[in-house]
Amino acid sequence: MPIVTFPEDVLALMKTYDEAEREAHYEQSFKILFQLNQFILPAFYILLFTISLLLREVQYLPIAIVVFIHLYINVVNVSMIKKYFK
Repeated sequence: MPIVTFPEDVLALMKTYDEAEREAHYEQSFKILFQLNQFILPAFYILLFTISLLLREVQYLPIAIVVFIHLYINVVNVSMIKKYFK
């Protein structure tokens, strides 16, 4: 595996795995994505809201970054679901 990898390199590597290894990677990826989307990012919203209240100043940039990450994850999931049901 090269030092700088591209998605195509990772997909080629994944194709060399057997079915059980691939399934384990997919399951782990799903768990990480689910926890990020359902627990970690909402916790960041609460944390940023609390910081904004304490400082009496809205933290626009951190909120924008968290919103961007949250939207990106959900848009990628929608495109993946559309591809699956084609």
